[in-house]
Amino acid sequence: MHLAEEDLKRSEDDFKWRYHSYWISQMGGEHTDIPAFMVNVHKIDSVPDAVAYYQQAQKKLDAVFDQVLVQLQKREELHVVTAQVYLQICDGKTIKKLHRGM
Repeated sequence: MHLAEEDLKRSEDDFKWRYHSYWISQMGGEHTDIPAFMVNVHKIDSVPDAVAYYQQAQKKLDAVFDQVLVQLQKREELHVVTAQVYLQICDGKTIKKLHRGM
């Protein structure tokens, strides 16, 4: 019973930090997980299969990304913003700049 009480206490302490994680990044998140899942798990053998699958998945994907936006907006309110990579074209060269919180 002691372990369960410690786990509950830890969960209660951690609750205030629930929005202090990056929901998405250039390395992962719903925007990469969903396409990877679709490619790796769902076999499509024909164009009609693809059309049917797309129609079925569209509503579900819209709902998922609506939830992602809510999570990102909540984190933005708390100033927990994923680092963003900007590409700037200068004199024909691509320069990658990493900016936090922009």
